[in-house]
Amino acid sequence: MTQERGAYGRERGRRRETHWRRVIDPEVAERIPYAGETYYGRPAIKKSHYSWPICAYLFIGGLAGAAQIIATLADLAGGDHDRNVVRAGRYIALGGALASPVLLIVDLHTPGRWYNMLRIFRPTSAMSLGSWTLAAFGTFSGLAAAAQAASDLAGAGAFRMIATAAGIPAAATGAVMCVYTAPLLASTNAPLWASAYRLLPGLFGATATATGAAAISLLAGTSERARRPLEQVGLVAAGAELALGLA
Repeated sequence: MTQERGAYGRERGRRRETHWRRVIDPEVAERIPYAGETYYGRPAIKKSHYSWPICAYLFIGGLAGAAQIIATLADLAGGDHDRNVVRAGRYIALGGALASPVLLIVDLHTPGRWYNMLRIFRPTSAMSLGSWTLAAFGTFSGLAAAAQAASDLAGAGAFRMIATAAGIPAAATGAVMCVYTAPLLASTNAPLWASAYRLLPGLFGATATATGAAAISLLAGTSERARRPLEQVGLVAAGAELALGLA
């Protein structure tokens, strides 16, 4: 028992000495890496509880939001040669809007209580804003995609006008979909996310834009004239993503 106490005391003394050497002498602190000693052997920072559904949601939700933005811009400012871009973007946005709630509900500890996310609206909570944004984005994306499908089948101009009208708020909420997960992650105590809270929204938005443009280009099968702007958008977004990632 005496030997065990002595070894325990020496270990505590070594840890205390290492701590104060770091505090007093910065040069020494740089040469002594943190060995991970904490109380009761527990890590100082908890491991992130986000699993694969959240990782998939970050990707799919951002892609869907960016696809809706590109489709709306092509609808408002493009010509007839951009109709495939508009159509593909709206259908991609609808698919992402349908898949995203499923991924979030799967990740909940109590999936049966998913409706609690919409019981209140709290502007200071990124999670509350994200829940309502996803609900609005899904609603308007569904209206735009349904009107687009009716226009494709019936060819009526009224359905095209409805799709355009629904696409504007869908694109606005899609912009929030692209970036709101960045402050959500930055609100945690993970140092990498918390220290980059100013850069994460731009990084997430650039990533979503690049993947959204790529998805539309793959699905639309458009002509060279319509595909070139998508490639330019993807190139600029990928460059911004690389710069923000390095920063």
